[in-house]
Amino acid sequence: MLDLVFGLNARLGRLRYFLACIALGIVMTGVCFALVVSGTIHIPRGSQLTWQMLSWPVLGAIALFVLVTVMLQAMRVRDIGWDPVVVMAAWFAIVFVDVIVAVKIPDLAIAHDHYGTIVGSLVNLVMTGILLFWPSSDA
Repeated sequence: MLDLVFGLNARLGRLRYFLACIALGIVMTGVCFALVVSGTIHIPRGSQLTWQMLSWPVLGAIALFVLVTVMLQAMRVRDIGWDPVVVMAAWFAIVFVDVIVAVKIPDLAIAHDHYGTIVGSLVNLVMTGILLFWPSSDA
């Protein structure tokens, strides 16, 4: 049962992955709305909502979003027939190296205030396309 909850050995087809991503987006929009509304309710009249008031709830929401997103991607990679440990680690390594290159060599960054290069953007686009459109394996 916990394998399905945490995605340890679960497989997720294309349509279910797509629908789960849409559902996650809707849920996270609701969570963000609830955080802002909660913050505006609990502040005194006349003062403004600051990041210090919402820092821990926002960090918790970000951690939850990242965890669920990585679990969904790992389940989809497993359904394709690839080893999620290798694929996800390689994907994270490419993204981290891309950010480091964009920070150290700003001329290679996409824009002045952007922390990524065109290579990292293309890798993310290809991986997103693979997760959405690559057929499931029979194994």
